[in-house]
Amino acid sequence: MRSFFYHFNRNENKYPYLCARLTIKPEVIMVEKIGMNAGKVWTVLDEFGRLNVKDLKKESKLTEKDLYAALGWLAREGKVNLEPEEKETFVSLI
Repeated sequence: MRSFFYHFNRNENKYPYLCARLTIKPEVIMVEKIGMNAGKVWTVLDEFGRLNVKDLKKESKLTEKDLYAALGWLAREGKVNLEPEEKETFVSLI
């Protein structure tokens, strides 16, 4: 494995895109994951309309943690409406 990194670091000028790919921070990967999950949630809501969180989790096939991160992303962008009703929370696109 060391030779793999050495090869690309040694040839940084020749393969800059490969070297940059090796140095991606974990925070960047997490942000990309949340963004992708937000896209999944948006697609499910576009297809099914207003859903409660339980059904949204089931349809999107995301973990609870990933679902709430995606909802936070969409809420921050002003794309979803969160409506608490009694013991449930309903989500819909704006």
